[in-house]
Amino acid sequence: MARAGHGAKARKRKGPSFLPPARPSSWAAENNDKRPEQKLNAPAQLPRKRPSLDATKIVASLPRQTPEKLVQTWLNAIDIRDNGDNAVQRGSAQKVLKAINAEWQRRGRYRDQYFRWPTTRADKGQGGFDIGNAPDKGLLRFMGYRVGRTDGVRSETRRSILSEVFSGTLPPFESPEYLDQWGDPETANRLKKLAECIAAFARNAKRRKDHAMDDAVRDWEADLKFLYDRFYVGHFRFAWPTLQA
Repeated sequence: MARAGHGAKARKRKGPSFLPPARPSSWAAENNDKRPEQKLNAPAQLPRKRPSLDATKIVASLPRQTPEKLVQTWLNAIDIRDNGDNAVQRGSAQKVLKAINAEWQRRGRYRDQYFRWPTTRADKGQGGFDIGNAPDKGLLRFMGYRVGRTDGVRSETRRSILSEVFSGTLPPFESPEYLDQWGDPETANRLKKLAECIAAFARNAKRRKDHAMDDAVRDWEADLKFLYDRFYVGHFRFAWPTLQA
């Protein structure tokens, strides 16, 4: 009796793509995470299930990606670079990150052609505390940075995002004058702006004296300490922002 499968054509395996999925998956369902399932129109998320790479194909697709989709590809690349199964995957992810930085530089030269289409969705506030419309909060959130128990991402993910924001190219966001406030990558101006934004979020939340924000405040405080230890000490001398409300 012939073994099952003999003589049959081998099925061609189709490896998962680095490109963002059509519909975001639930972290809670895949990883027994306590975080709730994200809405379809929620900001970009890092997938826990890491896809294999075709860096050449991904790089070629970058100019055609929307701003939101490009950020999702950027987040996927960070995840694979930090947690990839092997050196080849991690190296391919780094190649994609470098290409995305170049694409953001290119779009920055033609920023009038790249803008976010307005939405009619109204975001829900968090216990009466909503600074989601502030440009600084908007930029970091657009880059996938979120804190707190209900909407936050893991500390490792947040710190990878903050590191890339400090050292990499920023996408076209808001006005050229606003982006100029962030300075160049790996400079005192970039780190100062990043630290001041996070410290301001924490101070504003503390002033509200709303316990619903306690987890978010702890995340902001921990991330600010990470930036201080990792990038400030031994490198810069500007006055570090205070967390005192």
